[in-house]
Amino acid sequence: MGVLEEAKERLAGIQCKIQRVYDAGEAVGKVPNNKMAHTKFKIMYATLENLCSDFEAQLTVIIRSQCKGGVVGELVDTEKLRTEFEDKYVGSKIFADEYLPEATAEASLNKTFMEQKPTSTTSAYFPVEKLSIPIFNGNPIEYTSFRNMFDTIVDSTNMAPVLKFGYLKSRLEGEPLKLIGNLMLTDSNYTLALSQLTARYSNRRVIAEHHLEQIFNAPNAFFGDGNSIRKLLNNIIEATGALQNLSFAVDQWDPILLHLLQKKLDSHLRSQWELLVDTTEDPTVVEFTTFLTKYCKSATVTESQYQKKTLQAEQNYNFAHEPTGSTTHGTTNIEE
Repeated sequence: MGVLEEAKERLAGIQCKIQRVYDAGEAVGKVPNNKMAHTKFKIMYATLENLCSDFEAQLTVIIRSQCKGGVVGELVDTEKLRTEFEDKYVGSKIFADEYLPEATAEASLNKTFMEQKPTSTTSAYFPVEKLSIPIFNGNPIEYTSFRNMFDTIVDSTNMAPVLKFGYLKSRLEGEPLKLIGNLMLTDSNYTLALSQLTARYSNRRVIAEHHLEQIFNAPNAFFGDGNSIRKLLNNIIEATGALQNLSFAVDQWDPILLHLLQKKLDSHLRSQWELLVDTTEDPTVVEFTTFLTKYCKSATVTESQYQKKTLQAEQNYNFAHEPTGSTTHGTTNIEE
């Protein structure tokens, strides 16, 4: 048996072992008061970190062998194997976090949980499906918001780093997931994964360019059209707010921004703005957004009143033109 074939055999054995650890944890969840199931999971969970190290070693052998070429037969899908292993690894960690509060990351084959040690903190447990963190798919504009939520809900807790890493991977898809996909689920790799994501997606220049384009391509606003005015207003507030969060001196850009934004108004709305502006003082973007807010509210109220009048007119028309055959027929029956 060659080195590659031996690594495949060992890897298959490791996958079976971690499946048994996972099954033992799942069994505790089904019968929480079963002492035998609880003890069995304690002992089997103690092998988890060694299984993780062995898995990484054997997978590395397979990857190196396949990279050298000359492999006979079908290539091993290493990413699929890694995903399957990580699912059971994280699942076992979550079971231990919930059912074995005395468990520690240092558990190994030579140390069972019969020797319990008091812990100063208790790891938090959060079901992945209950996390309110959006999926990040690689849009740099969304990275800051994503990290703020992830850091608040997950990173700031006393959860084990390896569990945080598992949750992090569950909230990524596409390119970001591929970026850290080669990192094994370990405590030390969690910090590395966050660093790699930040280096790739926290690009101040790219984010700033996006929001400047947002201002350049802002929609036009029309007098009396509350929806169009609201869209322009939201566009301005979102873009300028994001640029301020990036520490740009947006409050010093008023002449430039207003030169662009005034062109987004139709002739009637533009004339109302010019009447409002003091000819001796330079207007500001804040004054411009206040102006839009005022006319947005006015247009919304006017539209609402118009819709009510239109609806009432339609109802009156329908009532006046209702067929009277049924009433006549009813009267005839009474007379009879």
